[in-house]
Amino acid sequence: MKSVPEILNLEVSVEDIIPLRHEILRPGMPVTSAHFDGDRDAMTYHFATYIKEYPEEPICCVSYMYTQYGTEAAYQLRGMATTKHYQKQGIGKQLTDFAEQYIREGRNIHLFWCNARVSAIGFYINQGWDIVSNEFIVPTVGPHKKMLKRYPNKIL
Repeated sequence: MKSVPEILNLEVSVEDIIPLRHEILRPGMPVTSAHFDGDRDAMTYHFATYIKEYPEEPICCVSYMYTQYGTEAAYQLRGMATTKHYQKQGIGKQLTDFAEQYIREGRNIHLFWCNARVSAIGFYINQGWDIVSNEFIVPTVGPHKKMLKRYPNKIL
């Protein structure tokens, strides 16, 4: 395992994370494909991880968009990406833990869901997410499963 540098997790603007989203999630596609509906909504959050010594470019990013899940208020995790060099080192988990705590404290919402790439399902299961759908295909992206994470209503 590579040594993990000291990092900073921050709320950021969508412009800060588009290049990383594009590089990891939409390689070979137009950069516009890394822009998602809802990116600029007032209740959308974007987060990034930076190496403390080199805070110019994020090494990990994730977005959370306010939505409904059934009849409940929820946030949808979208656009999770980590540079290849830092994958499988716990940086993504640290960022999602930070982001979900930030949202829970700021919005008092305890339900999160995502359309997880099948290749990333283990990452989400290890963080307490549950699979709640059969596999489906997202055009141009590939196979996914819907996943859900519910926190207790009391903030720890």
